[in-house]
Amino acid sequence: MKHLKRFIATLAITVLPFHSYVNGCGGDFYDYMNYYNLFDQLLLENKGLQPFLLTTDDAFYGEDMDPDGKQQQPDENINAWMTFFKKNKTLQDMNEEQFKALLYTASYQSLKQPSSPYITALNKTDAGKHTLTYLQYAKELEPYAQLSNNGDWWEMKRTSSPSEETYTHYKDKGLELYRNCPYDELKLRYGYQLVRLAHYMRNKNNEAIRMYNLYVKPLKQEHYIYYAALEQTAGALYNIGKLANANYLYSRVFDHSDNRKKTAYTSFKIQNEIDWNEAMSWCKDNREKAAMYALRGYNTFSNELEEVENILNIYPESPYIKLLAIRYINKMERDILTRYSHSDATDDTSSFMQPSGKVLAEYERAQQIIKAVMNHPKVGDKDFWALYHAHMSFLCKDYRQAATFIDSLQTTKPELLKQKSRTQFSLYLAQLKFIGEDEEKNIRQYLQTSHADEDFINEIVGHLYKMQKDYGKAFLTHNRIENLRQNPDPDIINSLLANAGKENDQTLLTQLYELKGTYYLRMNNFAEAAKWFAKVPESYSLTHYKYDYETEKYIPTGISSDDFNGYSEISPLIFSNGFKRLFSVPAASQLTDVMYEQYPYLNKEHNKATLTAALMQLEKESQMMTEKGARAAYMLANYYYNISPTGYYRNIPAYFTDNSYYWSAYVSYGTTGPNSIPDYSKEYNYRDFTQEYMIVDNMENALALYEQAATYFTNREYKARALFMASSCTMDLYAQNWWSNWNNILNPDFSRSDDEKKVDSYFRQLKKSYSDTQFFKEAVYECKYFEYYVKTEL
Repeated sequence: MKHLKRFIATLAITVLPFHSYVNGCGGDFYDYMNYYNLFDQLLLENKGLQPFLLTTDDAFYGEDMDPDGKQQQPDENINAWMTFFKKNKTLQDMNEEQFKALLYTASYQSLKQPSSPYITALNKTDAGKHTLTYLQYAKELEPYAQLSNNGDWWEMKRTSSPSEETYTHYKDKGLELYRNCPYDELKLRYGYQLVRLAHYMRNKNNEAIRMYNLYVKPLKQEHYIYYAALEQTAGALYNIGKLANANYLYSRVFDHSDNRKKTAYTSFKIQNEIDWNEAMSWCKDNREKAAMYALRGYNTFSNELEEVENILNIYPESPYIKLLAIRYINKMERDILTRYSHSDATDDTSSFMQPSGKVLAEYERAQQIIKAVMNHPKVGDKDFWALYHAHMSFLCKDYRQAATFIDSLQTTKPELLKQKSRTQFSLYLAQLKFIGEDEEKNIRQYLQTSHADEDFINEIVGHLYKMQKDYGKAFLTHNRIENLRQNPDPDIINSLLANAGKENDQTLLTQLYELKGTYYLRMNNFAEAAKWFAKVPESYSLTHYKYDYETEKYIPTGISSDDFNGYSEISPLIFSNGFKRLFSVPAASQLTDVMYEQYPYLNKEHNKATLTAALMQLEKESQMMTEKGARAAYMLANYYYNISPTGYYRNIPAYFTDNSYYWSAYVSYGTTGPNSIPDYSKEYNYRDFTQEYMIVDNMENALALYEQAATYFTNREYKARALFMASSCTMDLYAQNWWSNWNNILNPDFSRSDDEKKVDSYFRQLKKSYSDTQFFKEAVYECKYFEYYVKTEL
């Protein structure tokens, strides 16, 4: 068992599965939680394109941030400024952060004060003086370019718009500064400001276009600010209905500026083939056409490899080829490596890693395209493409070809060697039919050298162990022993017992004995439960855990003295009953019947062993059709009632520390009977083991025993109480089965079902034959629904 523990520890079930970084959240789960990403998307070295890798969590992959919180993409505006300053020997002592403070943070007022350190530094050179003048002008226009959403993202609008008079003032001022500026770099920035100012005036779209043509385009300074101005011009064209020209300009911005790619992409709108053809007609060369194909390829419903082929035919050196191909293979992984869900159970337990018919139908065509890419003389990074083809072949179960490509790979690049190892090991794992000692050694060695894909490995390993009926190891690949508390599956427990017994692991054996005893206790097989509880020391106590989100591990915790510890300290009130139906309040205020006090073997605090012994005794005595048998049946009914989903001690069977409501533990959806025993025989493995609970609803047992007690009781007080509790059972069964308001039972005008008529008959007996009992008077006082019935029953 020590060997087993070491192996399972190496599988590291508490380690998060590897996934390429995704920032932000979407829906109920992160995108990467729904599938296994075995092909590293970040093999796309071009950081400017990484936001356009496939994701459904956010609009863009990574949202420009890496796991350390650092910006992935360089600030193109800052870089352009720094180049300008370096060329003109201005602000040579400033670093990038200081430049950002000057350009992005400094206020208009701080750039006007003579004592400002910025003014002192900039006035040292002619280029600096002209820069200061430009920055002052840009800061004046800043309020008219800022966005405000007033707290609502759908109400984005300009903070303020200039009046016609103000617009004319700033336009004239900008034009004058433009004409008097000797530096083309700064003239370009003035031109950008003029285009943007006109664009944001809304009714000046034509003027914005004219400003671009007169003051930006002639400078031929094609860097970041040029494309920022081009983006503004595209927006103006869009506003006046010139969509094809606008889309073309957005594609140029997308192609040339990493920082503006997202905005250009979201602004690019092609509605139909006519729009597409018109936009394409504006393209002047193959590079521009390649950018258009790339933009179309980023559509969620596009086939990226078709666009790869289109680009390959006209501009094979395009970086978009690799991006589109990686998006495509990530889609394949989503289709093929979708994480198995309990709700997807079928008769085919090998359903994981099965390519869909659509993927297989596309595979031959996809191979042709990738081979054409690999063999094209103008496409570089041949090792990447060989590895890509190998991974595609692996996903489509073309294992021989995958191995051929992997074996031929001679790269020395660390990132490709890492991916080669991942694909190679995944290929090995996918072909395994059995896991023995040698296979365990290989898996252990891989995990010791690579922390990638632990969860995927557990998926396959857990399935293989399950198929070879090594249920204990299969269970532990995804779970902890404590997970068996909610569903003490006997096959898993027996397998673990066999392994623990071989190595004489007494601590684990005791834990498993208790679990197996609890299984039989929940199944009401008291004799078998007693055999296993006899192996559990009287001092046994359970360890409780909570999940620490900071360390991402389960840690042991203590338990309140008022809570159930999972094994012992079970109150004798479990054999009592009462009128009230309140949870999370002291039991003595709810359970007031004291018959159990007459029995020394009941009137004490129990652990599961003594509780089982008491139940065996009650079961034996209840077989007698006498007053003594009636009393035993009555107290046994109290026990069954209390541990049912609506009973006060419903938490005892499931190990919960208190009786707070846990819907998944107390409600069995989609079952035809009162009980639900999870069946994992058709499932791929035990990864979703904790999603279902073993539910045993003993309400019908309680009802039968209350009816038996009412029949054989000679004591009229207890006969009346037994009838009342029988009505409670029937009402609870009615509510559970029909999800209806059980008060309908008490409505004389309501059409009665058989269950309702049964409750009605219990209440009628109580009113007709036992209205003189003290219990009847208490019931009318304590239970408003019974009082209502007594007063309204015809």
